[in-house]
Amino acid sequence: MINERSGGNARIWTREFLSIFLANLLLYLGQFMVQPLITTYAAELGAEAATLGFVAGAFAVTAIIFKVFSGPAIDCLNRKYVLAGAIIILSVAFFGYSISTNVTLVIIFRFLQGAGQAFTATCCLALAADALPQEKISSGLGVFALAQVAAQAVSPAIGLFIGEHFGFRVSFITGGIVLLTSVLLALQIRTKPPAVKKQFKISFSNTISIPSLLPAFLLLLNLCCFCLINSYLVLYALELNIANIGSFFTIYAVALIISRPLLGKWSDKYGFIAVTIPGLIVYAFSFFVISYAHTLPMFFLAAFLSAVGSGASQPMMNSLCMKTVPQDRRGAASSTAYIGMDIGNIIGPIIAGIVASRYGYSFMWRIMTVFLFISVVVILIFRKKIMQIENVFGGKS
Repeated sequence: MINERSGGNARIWTREFLSIFLANLLLYLGQFMVQPLITTYAAELGAEAATLGFVAGAFAVTAIIFKVFSGPAIDCLNRKYVLAGAIIILSVAFFGYSISTNVTLVIIFRFLQGAGQAFTATCCLALAADALPQEKISSGLGVFALAQVAAQAVSPAIGLFIGEHFGFRVSFITGGIVLLTSVLLALQIRTKPPAVKKQFKISFSNTISIPSLLPAFLLLLNLCCFCLINSYLVLYALELNIANIGSFFTIYAVALIISRPLLGKWSDKYGFIAVTIPGLIVYAFSFFVISYAHTLPMFFLAAFLSAVGSGASQPMMNSLCMKTVPQDRRGAASSTAYIGMDIGNIIGPIIAGIVASRYGYSFMWRIMTVFLFISVVVILIFRKKIMQIENVFGGKS
């Protein structure tokens, strides 16, 4: 396995890491301004609950299709240019939402968004892993995830505020402008040519990393639940007449900022299993709190629990995925991880939308926790394999 930049004085905050961190921060700022608004906007255009599930997950369909190209591109081409081009595609999709006058157009631009996202998150994860020393990869990726967290602290509330006062279309345009700004930062990232020159070739091995399938499957199960916060929380709060629900995302993000660095260090020290299983249980409990919430303080409690639970699971699964491969295979490993997440983003909202249309949103939150409990079972079944991956990579710091 790889052993770059290892040593007693290895640090996380290098120039390369800061560059990709800031580019990723702006990327998520734009995305989270728009993401919680899509289903609400589609509902205003006449979409029903079951259709909203498809609208919520439509982007993941093209994200999976274009993963065929993203894995090879990230491993063969200059990653910063791949990232910049993908962000431009995302911005076009966001501007497209602003001119959409029916649900069909929203879905079309949702597909375009997925094409861009097939490259952005995958490329950012690979670039971040490249910039980190081996023994700091779990804690480093936990810190890297704080870009997403910081965006969640402010972006949904800003997007909702702009939407309520100036209309959703202005929110979409603003999100697109923020994305274009992140392109400028992406182009400042210093990248090195791969140690082994590889020819761009679309193949199964360049898209899928077999050793990464286990953590990718865990990410699939995790995202079946994670996507519900952005897809259905605002609609659920509106149904309950809960005002200022945008503050849920702020509480969630602040709790993540506090907990994720600590959880990453614990994972480096005690291992994946010791941190992830308790995190999944806390995460599931947060969904039960949401299902019974009828006041804003109860939603705040759920936000805190959900932040701790997701912070102890998803970043650890991502880092486990990176530990399964050498550096020149990180594009394929990252692609595999995000294919798992994309599938979760497709089936999670669709299943949730069907359940909500038949039994209501409260029951939906409860029944969807089954995916998290399945994750716990899978981890216990493959615990020896997971421990082997961590030991081969270099053990716990």
